[in-house]
Order: sequence, then structure tokens, then C-alpha cells
Amino acid sequence: MRSVLLVFGILCALCVLVGAVGATGCPQPPPLCKVTGGGTVYVCEEGDANSLCIDGNNGECLKVTIGFNAQPDKQNGVKGHVTIVFHDGSGMKVQEKVTSLLCDSGLKTATMQWGDSDYLFVKDEGEGPGIDVIKLRIGGTVYEQVDGEYNGNVQFHS
Repeated sequence: MRSVLLVFGILCALCVLVGAVGATGCPQPPPLCKVTGGGTVYVCEEGDANSLCIDGNNGECLKVTIGFNAQPDKQNGVKGHVTIVFHDGSGMKVQEKVTSLLCDSGLKTATMQWGDSDYLFVKDEGEGPGIDVIKLRIGGTVYEQVDGEYNGNVQFHS
């Protein structure tokens, strides 16, 4: 979040220097959001999205439980955490502090990052028939949910 705000500050300063300040001159500040959610998802490694994954044990598919929350803090940073439990017999559990949050409140999407390249992308498709989207990258492997195999909820808060 700090890097996004720094880039915004530099771009706005450049706008002022070249006299482009106006209705369309300076970029708008990055959107702020609070996103929470969790649930159980059956995921397959990217590229296997067409695999059937009804019970979570077919091929490379597995059951994963996810919980998360993230929001800007008062020091222009981010606060929040991601907890991911793999139900594949390994007992692997990931609990990480969110270090970066990029969101689009209009599209109701958010990407939470920790470490160098691990992230969780979520999209709130609303209540009712929409299926929220979750995409996860851990340790260099990207996992995506299988269509319709999700039991949980992503929420954006104003």
C-alpha cells in the first residue's frame, strides 16, 4: 500500500509541475477498501481447471479452507491476515500477515500479498446465485477454484 501511495504522490507532484492540475489532470488516489471472508474451496492446480473435482480428491484437486481480512491501517500501510489450511493429509497450514493490498471497490476485487510472491485474489460476486472467485499462489504454485465448488463468502466493506 505504501508503494501505491508513493507512486500516487509522485504522479500528482509531476502533474502540478507541468500544470496539468484540473478535472482530468492528476490521477485519482488509489481506492481504499476493507475485505473479509472465508470458506471452503476445492482447488486444482492452474491448467487443470477442467478436471472434475467433486470430492476434492480427484487428480491434483484438493480441499482448502481459507479465512482472510485486510484493510489500510492508519500509517498508510496494511493490516490483516490470511489463514489457509490444506486438507490433503499433510496438515499444511499457512498463517501470514498481509503486507500489500490492492483493491478495486467498483469491481469488488482485492489482491492480498505476503512474502515475495504469495498472494490471494478474491472477487465478490454478490449475494445469491453469484459464485465468489478465489485464486491463490503459494510457494510458486497457483491454485484456482473449480466452478461451483465453493462454500463461503467474500465481503467488501465501505
